[in-house]
Amino acid sequence: MSNDISISNLIEIYICQHLIKVYTINKSVLKVINLKKYKWELKLGIILIGISFILYYIDYRLFGTASKIYDNILTQIAFLPIYVLIVTMVLEQVLYNKEKQAVISKMNMVVGLFFSEIGIDLLKIILCYDMNLSKSGSQLYTEEIFNDKYKFYIKKFKDYQPDIQTDNEQLISLRLFMEVKREFLLQLMQNPNLLEHESFTELMLSVFHLLDELNIKDDFKELEDHKHINLDIERAYLGLILEWLSYMKHLKEEYPYLYSIKLRQNPFKR
Repeated sequence: MSNDISISNLIEIYICQHLIKVYTINKSVLKVINLKKYKWELKLGIILIGISFILYYIDYRLFGTASKIYDNILTQIAFLPIYVLIVTMVLEQVLYNKEKQAVISKMNMVVGLFFSEIGIDLLKIILCYDMNLSKSGSQLYTEEIFNDKYKFYIKKFKDYQPDIQTDNEQLISLRLFMEVKREFLLQLMQNPNLLEHESFTELMLSVFHLLDELNIKDDFKELEDHKHINLDIERAYLGLILEWLSYMKHLKEEYPYLYSIKLRQNPFKR
């Protein structure tokens, strides 16, 4: 009996000492670390540890002995790796989705800058080269594409077959226009988040490839040159269409006031 009393007294003294430490450690730790951004984490950790000690003390005083508490602690520690695994997987996925959403939001700003600086004007220029646009142009500039039929039109545009026809003067004019924008495009390519937006990255590569092809020769009088460059124009053209539609849908959902402005600049309208 005396042995049980001595053990209980020792446990009470041990718990009380730790509760006092938990109570007094808050200010001392913050003074040593002095990191404001970790202040709430430290407070939360100290509070949770304090609550844990208090609950164990109550459990010991009301329901059990020291051996029972030790058994419970061991059982909880045994489950801890599984608990950490589950929480880590869920938490990691949540953080990844949140981070990805933040990156996509930043990239949409870059996409908007691209279309404001060069994309819309480049699209308008290439639209003049597309002979099929006059035959089925209404499907490309109807405002229904940004409503419930968005997915339908995206699929339709992916299957769209333009008929790009250019002459020597048009290609020289296109080269001059794109050459002026080279520095802007190079700065855009330096954005570290660019690789997170695969379709826009492909568009940028196709635009740069077209510019490089246009700079190879001084003129484009040979028929083979036209055929080759027209294919490069077509690749960039289709990428511009799909990326512009995706960007407009984003504006309509997230920034209606910007969407109304960009809609009035619709390059497909005549």
